[in-house]
Amino acid sequence: MTILITGATGNVASSAICLGFFKTRLAEGAIAALGEQRSTSRSPLRRLGDEGALKGLALLLSSDAGEHITGRPVAVDGGTSAVLSVSIRGSLPLLGEL
Repeated sequence: MTILITGATGNVASSAICLGFFKTRLAEGAIAALGEQRSTSRSPLRRLGDEGALKGLALLLSSDAGEHITGRPVAVDGGTSAVLSVSIRGSLPLLGEL
């Protein structure tokens, strides 16, 4: 929160890109252990992310078009966080349970 407030006075926007399950070296072990199908079972898009999924958002946030976007995390997770937040509240079952 501090960087958001102090940065805003200096005309600096501060947002976070929050990744879901992506094909990265860090996630290799987990994906291998779970299998790709199980790794993506709770994602509405049912696929792993890749670097192409980040390019548009990164370009938006770093360009003049995103100059008024600040202080919010933006999920790039194939819809997983939306499904989980609804499921945690008990309104809907998780996709893997359907």
